[in-house]
Amino acid sequence: MRILILTRHFPPVVTGGARRPYLLARGLARLGADITVLAPVQPPALPDGIAFIAAPHPMPAPATSGLSPQGASLKDWMRANLMLPDPDLRWSLRAAGIAKEKLTTKPDWIFSTSPPESLHLAAARLARHFNCRWAADFRDNWLDDPLIGERRHWARRKAERLLARSLLNKADLLCAPTERIISEMSAYAAHKPAFLLRQPGRMQPAQDEQAFLSDKDAITIVHTGSFSLSHDDRSIDQTLDFFAAALEREPRLRLTLIGRLTEQEQAAARAAPHVETLGVLAMEESWRAQAEADILLLAVAPGSDIVPGKLSEYQAAAKPVICLGGGAWAKALMAGEDPLTAIGKLSDPQARKALADRQSGGAVYAEDAAASLLAEMQRAEENDRT
Repeated sequence: MRILILTRHFPPVVTGGARRPYLLARGLARLGADITVLAPVQPPALPDGIAFIAAPHPMPAPATSGLSPQGASLKDWMRANLMLPDPDLRWSLRAAGIAKEKLTTKPDWIFSTSPPESLHLAAARLARHFNCRWAADFRDNWLDDPLIGERRHWARRKAERLLARSLLNKADLLCAPTERIISEMSAYAAHKPAFLLRQPGRMQPAQDEQAFLSDKDAITIVHTGSFSLSHDDRSIDQTLDFFAAALEREPRLRLTLIGRLTEQEQAAARAAPHVETLGVLAMEESWRAQAEADILLLAVAPGSDIVPGKLSEYQAAAKPVICLGGGAWAKALMAGEDPLTAIGKLSDPQARKALADRQSGGAVYAEDAAASLLAEMQRAEENDRT
C-alpha cells in the first residue's frame, strides 16, 4: 500500500506533535507499506521504506491569541483571526502543490494529521487530484475545545463548523487518539467511518539498548518535554516545587529534565538541589532514559482535559507515572491519590512495579498502531468494493 503522510510536525523538529506521524510512518514502513512523508524540514536520515518531500515553512508568526491589532502587527492579527481554518492555510495549499509536482507514483491513501486543520484541506485536494482515498487524523479537538483562542468567537466558530461539515464528509476515514475527539468529528460527519487510532508510545524496544542513566544508587525521576515552551499554562515551578517536597520525604530522589527549556527555566533547575538538565535528546535516547528511570513525571496544565501524547510514550516504558495537574483522566491515572503521597510510597521497588503494571494497560507500540490503521484502510476499501 502506498501512503502519503501530510504533517506540519516531523523530526528533526522537536515538538510533541511530531511523535505521532513519525511513529506511524516507521510502523507502517516496518509492516511493508510504501511511505512518503511531506513535512517542512528534511530529516538528516530516514528509516528504510520511507521517502520524504520537503515543503519549507516560513518562520512561525508570533502568538497572537487574544491580542488586538495594537498588541501585534496588523498582518499577524489578520492571519490569526481571518484565515480559516488556521494561519497555516497558505503553506498547506502550497504543500499540496509541491506534492503534485514531486510524487512520482499515485498513492493509494493520503493520511493528513492535524493540527493544523488546513492540512486536511490540502489532503482533500490531493485525494481528488490523484483519485485516491483520504484518511483525516485529528491529534486535538478542532472546535469543541480549541487550542486556538480565536476559534472561541461565535462568528468564527459558526464559519468553521460549516467548513468542518463540508470537509470531513469528503474523507474516506476519520481517526483520532481519543474517544472525545472521535465524538467531535462524528458530529460533523455522522456517516463516515471513524475509529480510535491509539497514540503510539514508541517502536518495539531493541534487545541491545544500552544504558543511558549512570546513577543507579539514586531513585531517578525523569521528565521529558518542555514546560512553558509547550503550553502557556505549564510552569516548571510546579515540577520543581513538587520535587523539593518529595525530596524532603526521600533524600535519594534525583530529577532529570530532558527537553527544551527557556533560560529562566534552566536557571531555576540549576538552583534546585539534585536536579540535572540534559537538553534535547534524540527520540531513541529519550526512550532509553525513560526505560531506565525509576519514576516518570508528567506535568500538565492544572485541570486540563486533554490527555497528552507523552502519556502513551511513558506507558510503553513500563515505569510508574506520577502526574501533576490534569483533569479527570489524571485522577484516574493516579487512582485518586495525591502525587506527593503516591511518590512517598515509591521508594519500594515492588510498589513501583505494581503502579507501573496498573498504569501500563494503555501502552501501544508503533507497529500495533500502524497495523490497526492498515486494517481500517483495507476495511474501507472492501466496503467500497461491496
